[in-house]
Amino acid sequence: MAPDKPGKSSRIPEDERAYGAGLRLLSYRPRSFSEVRQRLARRFTTGAVNQALARLTERGYLDDAAFARFWRENREAHRPRGALLIKQELLQRGVAREVAEAATEGMDDGGNAYRAGLG
Repeated sequence: MAPDKPGKSSRIPEDERAYGAGLRLLSYRPRSFSEVRQRLARRFTTGAVNQALARLTERGYLDDAAFARFWRENREAHRPRGALLIKQELLQRGVAREVAEAATEGMDDGGNAYRAGLG
């Protein structure tokens, strides 16, 4: 990790900077807890990352179940895939197997295949 440049950012506590970076990351699209942890770990200490993740979770910005539902809905609407592939994508993003299975339960694989074929 590179030392901070002198100036305004060095006066802001590291956990605050990590929290702000997490918020910026989530402002682009929802992400899994694991994705955010990995991205923040590139720039901040473990303690700062853990504090930022705890705050993001407390405030409802990080929720793997909500992320998994978003991912499924987004895939079904824009890039139809089968339940198995969506579950695999969620697992790759660090979502727990139980959460991924719950999110993909009851998917219409036939309907998604039809929509994919139309596109």
